[in-house]
Amino acid sequence: MATTKKNTVALDDLEAEVAGPDKQPVGDDERAAALDLLEGIDDNLEASGGRAWMPADEEDGEGATLVGFVTAVYEVGSDYSSEPVPCIDVEDRDGEVWSVRGYHAALGGQLKRLKPVEGDAVAIKYVGKTTNKKGQDLQQYAVRVRRAKS
Repeated sequence: MATTKKNTVALDDLEAEVAGPDKQPVGDDERAAALDLLEGIDDNLEASGGRAWMPADEEDGEGATLVGFVTAVYEVGSDYSSEPVPCIDVEDRDGEVWSVRGYHAALGGQLKRLKPVEGDAVAIKYVGKTTNKKGQDLQQYAVRVRRAKS
């Protein structure tokens, strides 16, 4: 998606807010071979061609912000839950594509609630780590979505 002047203005405003085939094999042997090929094919299935955006893993990641346009929406599996993890690819102002995965509860929850779609403008800010009342570390994010005009 090329960034136009109009799109750039929208991103500026948004950034300010958050500082299978139909045929089946016929014979039993062919069907068994096809099923073997399918085993685990959907494990961690992803559409991403982008670099992972993971500011929580960076020493100076607190306050990191990603602003751009959603280029893909998909889900991946998790070793920690049977629930799929919401993910989006975001093309930033420089044309670089970033893969954003909602592994942290705060980010995943907001992606599920806001339901960004391809073409939407999005701003994501890593607020930092906090501790809840139980003493557990939590990663906090702020997410804003502006719907693409149809």
